[in-house]
Amino acid sequence: MSAWRIFNIVLLIALVYLGAAWALSWPPFGGDAAGGEVEPIDVGTLETGAGKGKGRPGMIPTAPVPAAAVSTTQIANTVSKASLWLIQHQRRDGSWGEMRVKGAYGPFHIDRPGFHQAGPTAIALYALLESGLALRHPVVRRGFAYLEKHHVWPATSPETAMVLMAITATRSSETGERLSPGYRKWAMDLVDHLVKKRTAKGWRYNYQGRYEPPQIGGREDVISTHLAALALLSAKRVGIEAEKSVWMDILRFTLAQQEPITRDDAEGPEPRGFAYVLGHDITDNGKATGGTTACGVANVLMARYVLTERGTKPAALQNEDPILGRKVEAGLAAADAWLVKHWHPSETPGKAPGSKVLHHHWLWALETAMDLNPVQPGRLGPYSWYPEIASGLIGRQSDDGAWHNPGMWEPANVIDTSLAILFLERASRNLLQPR
Repeated sequence: MSAWRIFNIVLLIALVYLGAAWALSWPPFGGDAAGGEVEPIDVGTLETGAGKGKGRPGMIPTAPVPAAAVSTTQIANTVSKASLWLIQHQRRDGSWGEMRVKGAYGPFHIDRPGFHQAGPTAIALYALLESGLALRHPVVRRGFAYLEKHHVWPATSPETAMVLMAITATRSSETGERLSPGYRKWAMDLVDHLVKKRTAKGWRYNYQGRYEPPQIGGREDVISTHLAALALLSAKRVGIEAEKSVWMDILRFTLAQQEPITRDDAEGPEPRGFAYVLGHDITDNGKATGGTTACGVANVLMARYVLTERGTKPAALQNEDPILGRKVEAGLAAADAWLVKHWHPSETPGKAPGSKVLHHHWLWALETAMDLNPVQPGRLGPYSWYPEIASGLIGRQSDDGAWHNPGMWEPANVIDTSLAILFLERASRNLLQPR
């Protein structure tokens, strides 16, 4: 075979590959072979407030950023810059990549492709919509087209919850806070799908159609149940409701994960947090941390809100189950006392000092717990939780607009940036408002 013929064959193969790569978002068009990021799309720049963007990708301050007053302009610029980063890093197939977990849950979960494909895209869409990006924006349309093509039925319950929240974020004041017919049907189906994924009283990973080994500590956890409850409350916000028995189970399961009472005196509520799975004996999963306690508080508040008919019948829960009603009030007071006792605006309570693993999730969970509290939505005991945390969060934003924290999952920058937007936008504030 002549050298010229070999050259033509090689050239033909290269052209076929490049055509397929362009269509299917393979390298070099859709990220590198290891699943790395795409090159940012040039969509312009935004002006930012003074004192922002002093970090660099991968850099985390070794000392807490001093709390300072934050202006609405700083917050708006921070969110705009973060949203722009998410827009720039959408892949050509409309997704934000596949979530991969780094070795924390045993060989079943280590870097296995195909298990967490919907999550990063759903949470990015949810954050962008909550930050004000228009539903008709091409990035939003491509993201939902990706989910509709590949993940109408997400494989896990946390991802199902995130897709449902993204869909409910498409509601518009122009349509009376309702969903368009197509999205409404999808949301109704996902509510049913999510409820069917429950185990005894709550949620965990709940892989659909795949072998799921026994979960150490139980078949439900506070964080997965928190995501499911938020999604169900978001659906209720647009007129799609789950049965009250589901909310009663959420309430009972969550209260069972609270640390037990160890004293009985009149010195005020004993600080008692919520665990991921109480009694779990791996790492810190069996004890209270900031993130799990905030999730527990939010779960109880959401369930109480629904079971008392949007708070209009405060005695409804007490009348149905007096013992449970008293546990709810005592549990909330004890959890608030725990959060006050362990308060730290730039560390995750209960985690190793300096650890940024799940740190942004703790911030978002705290926002849901505090903004769903009808009594003191702006306060946590003596602390003004939002400006104290927002100040540090703004100071840790990188020059490119993202947050680059080392974590147990990839793409951590997509997930953490989305969670930061949700915290700064206080995305949960409207969930308890009447339709």
